[in-house]
Amino acid sequence: MLTALVLTAQVLLQGEVRPAPPASTDRPPAGQPVAVSVVRDSGRFASAGLEALVRRAQVSNRRVPAGIERYTAQIESEIGLILNSPVATAGAVAGTAAATQEQAGQVEQVQSTGRWQRDGAYEQHIIGYRSQMLGPSISALSFLRGAWTAPTLYGNRLAFFFGGFGARDSTGRDSIARRDSSLRGATRDSTRRIAVHPFAVDGPRYYRYSGGDTSATMMVAGRLVTVVHVVVEPVADAPGEALLFGGELFVDAARAEIIRMRGRLYSEQQGSGARAPLAIRVLQAASRLRGIAYVDYENAEVNGRYWLPRRQRLEMQAVTSLTETRPLIRIISQWRELDVTENPEAGRDSADSLRLTRYRLTTASADSVRLWSDWRRAIGEETRSVGARDFDDVAPPDLRADGPPQVVFQARRFSDLVRFNRVEGLYTGVAGTLQFRDAAPGLTLRGIAGWAWSAQAPKGGLEAAYVRGPWISSLRAERYVASTSDFAPFMGGGEQAIGGLFGRDDADWVDRRVALLGLSRELGRGHNAAFRVEAGAGEDAPTPRVVLRGPFAGQDFRDNRPLNAGSYWLTTASLELGRNGGTATAQGGTRATLQWQSGFGALHWNRAQARLEHRRWLGDFLFVQRADAVWLFGDGAPLQQLVEAGGVEGLPGYAYKEFTGDKGVMARSTVGYQLPFWNAPLRFWGLIFPAVAPMPTVGVYGGRVGASLATRAQMAPYGYVPTEGWRATMDARLRFFGGAVSIGASRAIDRPDPWKLLIALGGVL
Repeated sequence: MLTALVLTAQVLLQGEVRPAPPASTDRPPAGQPVAVSVVRDSGRFASAGLEALVRRAQVSNRRVPAGIERYTAQIESEIGLILNSPVATAGAVAGTAAATQEQAGQVEQVQSTGRWQRDGAYEQHIIGYRSQMLGPSISALSFLRGAWTAPTLYGNRLAFFFGGFGARDSTGRDSIARRDSSLRGATRDSTRRIAVHPFAVDGPRYYRYSGGDTSATMMVAGRLVTVVHVVVEPVADAPGEALLFGGELFVDAARAEIIRMRGRLYSEQQGSGARAPLAIRVLQAASRLRGIAYVDYENAEVNGRYWLPRRQRLEMQAVTSLTETRPLIRIISQWRELDVTENPEAGRDSADSLRLTRYRLTTASADSVRLWSDWRRAIGEETRSVGARDFDDVAPPDLRADGPPQVVFQARRFSDLVRFNRVEGLYTGVAGTLQFRDAAPGLTLRGIAGWAWSAQAPKGGLEAAYVRGPWISSLRAERYVASTSDFAPFMGGGEQAIGGLFGRDDADWVDRRVALLGLSRELGRGHNAAFRVEAGAGEDAPTPRVVLRGPFAGQDFRDNRPLNAGSYWLTTASLELGRNGGTATAQGGTRATLQWQSGFGALHWNRAQARLEHRRWLGDFLFVQRADAVWLFGDGAPLQQLVEAGGVEGLPGYAYKEFTGDKGVMARSTVGYQLPFWNAPLRFWGLIFPAVAPMPTVGVYGGRVGASLATRAQMAPYGYVPTEGWRATMDARLRFFGGAVSIGASRAIDRPDPWKLLIALGGVL
């Protein structure tokens, strides 16, 4: 996953939003004021009152208010490389926030000092760093070579962190970097694209304005602030190839200054992708990959006079024609301890807007970075507090829920297109979605069709889903292979799409056919929880091993475990909380799932299942816990519903699914301590790698699987046995690079057992 995210990061930074030869008003000589002419075009405004507000804002925002000479601030940033994907539950509709979840492959926290001067010079100086990784990877700092924060939202032009010409220092005589001899590390100019400010004096040449209504009032430092909501949209006949903004502006009505700016960036330039590396160009062509950039910048009033940064979110999402999954880079920065130096004479003698000067990213010495420990938020907390679909209302037209009907040839998951396992061999498929949008708001039809080449069997299905507010109703008929895993480290073992190619097919499979009616209720802000019920008919059939080994495997696959064939009526109810948290994602957090399932007919069972996952930092200590419980009520449940444990199924140190029964409890707990050295990022050959960051961890895994007398008799012909009491193992490791690499030893602690060497890649604890 990390490799895909890193490659996508390169696409996002080098792909669609690329530098273009700007219009003459967009690229002034280095260090010179931005000279633009006032535009009078009342046809760009929805009302006369709105035009009056925008005209005042053009005057207020063309330069920083007089009196402020410079400022410094502490900035805590979190950079996440994330996959936003539909959950396994039916009814996940493309283009909406319903039923999606996020898994971060890596999260990095960066503490920096921001230093801004009135002439426009700005430096972001890194003084602290830490990371969490699910696997070996390079640091996001490798491709974030310039300052990713914006020092102000004043000026006729804005600089955003995207490919483009770097604004230059005016003379260098008073530049921050020249005056601070302690600066080390990256000093390359920021490659930033200059955008036309919506409140530029020539803004009506590029934008159309609507809204203008009061959205809120708030008390700020004893002053009642009236907030006006303005919507800006680029016009089709905008001159040149400027980078433009489209979205919402929240404006202080009294001062006509920006409080918040939220939307996406538009670029007309499409031809510069030829300068990208060959691998990226091939990826873009094959998957129709495009990058979409969103910003959400919030200001706070400082000293009762200036609206300066408080929180900034920059998000670059990749959308592909292959799947609904969106890889993305999310950067959230919080500003604190903002110290303004005021000078009554500053800005009194100039009516010009801000000069376009250099935005620099520099790094303190490794010793200084290593010593930083004053983190204000736990790593991963910012990343999981928001979601990729927050921007759906300002997304491109084809990604919105409104508009004319459209057909999208796109799968829900990559495994719907290609997968390889021992019971199907190679599977290839196609998928498409008909989105009715304005013709029938909320209604979507999805179809999947494919062929398992070794099994010589068709697979696929058809689903109709209807979204109305937080409610999702669905009707689906499908034939697929389902995993029987109970305690797998990743939820949904069927998502191991190509693991079988390399000899890892750690799941057992059942050929399942279902026809189900479902109803879901999305809960909480950001759709981070859901309740769902499903009812209908199903049928299970055996699916024997048809492939002896994978093409890149060194050993044969194990046989698929036996099961009972038959049909049944099925009812399922489930509750999911904290969808974006858990132990199998770098952003951590808490996740809980509860499920009740009943089947009756030729096959019958009643099954309750619960799971609780938690991953959290407390100071320099990392705590990771997971608990699972499964209980089958009654006798005679089919073999595929029995509880199985051992190996990757909750008890490392024991054989794969060594234990079986009708009830089971598994608990896992790991505690780690971040050692206070080697915590600075590493630089090799132009790349930046995460800090070595050694962290000793101790993990304990325990569980019990029991069986009634009737279930024991049912299992006896197959040699299945319960645990006969509690079983437990432990491991002690030294983890490096944010947990991505570890070395240590493990042993059983419920019986005499020698220590066994353990070397692992992957940060799932």
